[in-house]
Amino acid sequence: MPKPSWGNNDPRPVTVNVVIDDDTGQGRFHMESDPKGNGVPIVQGFIVQFNNNQGNQYSNGFEVSFSLPESQGKNAGWIFDSADPLWVKLVDQSGACPQNGKGNSNPPILTQPTLKDPRTLVVTNSNAAAQYFGFALNFKSSGSGGRKLSYDPIGDNQNGSSLR
Repeated sequence: MPKPSWGNNDPRPVTVNVVIDDDTGQGRFHMESDPKGNGVPIVQGFIVQFNNNQGNQYSNGFEVSFSLPESQGKNAGWIFDSADPLWVKLVDQSGACPQNGKGNSNPPILTQPTLKDPRTLVVTNSNAAAQYFGFALNFKSSGSGGRKLSYDPIGDNQNGSSLR
């Protein structure tokens, strides 16, 4: 098995770009990531797959940077909502996604949310159990008016072999 470039017991750093394709109404979004480089597979355009043995390189979970690249789609007019950037919860039998933030983050799946800058949210995913989870990324207009958008993709923790 090849040696990881990020440290033997550290989480794998990955980047997931979020693109706002249409910012009218509820918005239309997609994600991009390079699973052969610094990313993870995205299935059907909205399911982020986490596998600790991706590419035959073990990692102890993931450090995920959700990025909102200014030059793509309608992203230039948007930044992460610094007051409430992320909601996370286990997906229930109906596939329901989080409706509001702070009360839905149990159990903690994407932990330690930190805004690196207004366009980059960094979280940790220990991938400690095989499970699907819903999460919402919350954005606000970078201009005046305070308009908000939420994007609610799915996460897929595939193998749960993290040591932490």
